[in-house]
Amino acid sequence: MKKLFKKISSLLLALAVAMSFALPVFAEDTSVTYEDELVFGPGESSYTATDLFDNFKGVMPGDALTQKIAVKNTYKGCDYVKLYLRAVPHDEQNPLSSEVAAAGETVESVNDFLSQLSMTVYNGSTAIYQAPLNELDGLAENVLLGSFTPGETAELTVQLTVPLELGKQYANRVGEVDWIFTAEEMNIPVVNPDPAQVTLSAGKTVNGKAPEGSDFSFVLRDDNGRTVQTVHNRGGSVVFDTLTFSQIGTYRYTISEQAGNAEGMTYDGSVYTAVITVKRAKGDYTATVEWQKDGTSCGSPVFENLLEESGSDPEDIPEESVPLSPPEGSGGSESSQPGSNAPQTGDNALIWPYILLLAVGLVGMLAAPLIKRRNKRQK
Repeated sequence: MKKLFKKISSLLLALAVAMSFALPVFAEDTSVTYEDELVFGPGESSYTATDLFDNFKGVMPGDALTQKIAVKNTYKGCDYVKLYLRAVPHDEQNPLSSEVAAAGETVESVNDFLSQLSMTVYNGSTAIYQAPLNELDGLAENVLLGSFTPGETAELTVQLTVPLELGKQYANRVGEVDWIFTAEEMNIPVVNPDPAQVTLSAGKTVNGKAPEGSDFSFVLRDDNGRTVQTVHNRGGSVVFDTLTFSQIGTYRYTISEQAGNAEGMTYDGSVYTAVITVKRAKGDYTATVEWQKDGTSCGSPVFENLLEESGSDPEDIPEESVPLSPPEGSGGSESSQPGSNAPQTGDNALIWPYILLLAVGLVGMLAAPLIKRRNKRQK
């Protein structure tokens, strides 16, 4: 893929009042951005809609002014973009803009004015132009500003010097030079690039602890709400099958927990969004993941369920709190334990047999010596 885009950005200089003192006014830095076309910002002035040089208006003798220009690539439709710059003077083939001509300037007067001023242009720390403004110098042909992958930036620093001895005849003059930026889209020639692989995962807790088993299920959905995968937890971990990407772009997936019907369980209703950005690096695809919750960046997702604590275990009930007699209306003296013959405390009907047996035993113990003596006498 190769596209060439040319767009003019005019370097406009206005000398409002010569030979008098004025404080310079510094405007914001400007920018050239490639986003499938070249966009200049802020770019608007009284002369042109693509003006990058706000700091070079109303220049005065003795001024030394600086304008910084950010060069950016935000286009994700190719691997990288080459950006070039060249300068084009005004002549019969390239007439002045209508606004500058309306100010009374001609090609000759503009070139004379520009010859009085000098400029240096740095691409980073490298000087790519250093000459009077009516000369093309290093910008006569396209100069490569750099190869920019999506999101990559560079900075141009433009320095303008106005001689202190500039004559009054240059008062209220306007100069114009056209800068032309060119963008060339490029792809890395790889026959079989490796796809990017992403494995999404989450944590799982119940009452703050990792659960045992695989009793909870989770759903992965794409940006259109379609279910892509459904998996179960493995203890405190939730791991989805690996996703593969073989195209540059930004992809969004959501994960959520499916509510079950476990008694006393409150299920986490959170929805986490995985924003996956796929790029090309050295020919292969790479991916980064950012997690969001309710539209705000967050860390790795964790689904936190709450289980209502059940009643006390019977083994934990104090012994004295266990009732020793059947409740009223139970209708009898049978043991509450099936098959048990133990008498119930408080049931008088079952006490007398034991008393009678005890009495019989005592009588036998007392009578035994008397019977023994009687037998001896009889012998």
